[in-house]
Amino acid sequence: MAGDKIIHKKEINVSMAAATDEALFVPVIHNADELTIKGLAKKTNELAGKVRSGKLSGDDMKNGTFTINNTVHLDRYYPNQLLMRHRQPFCQ
Repeated sequence: MAGDKIIHKKEINVSMAAATDEALFVPVIHNADELTIKGLAKKTNELAGKVRSGKLSGDDMKNGTFTINNTVHLDRYYPNQLLMRHRQPFCQ
């Protein structure tokens, strides 16, 4: 939503948090709405592998429309926050 207007996105690009010992990365599963559960799992594993191997590119982190994360261990800071919409782009 923007004010009192609903914004309809043309693409559903889901960002996911992926951490290493050095940093937190937020790769994007583009057109996630067009993938099956198996396809989502495959893409998640592919992107996590890129993060672990250091082969994640800037393009892998562009154009997310929503972010999914697991903040259960931070519940006193972010209670029940699993899905967040992006307010501003991370990469230009």
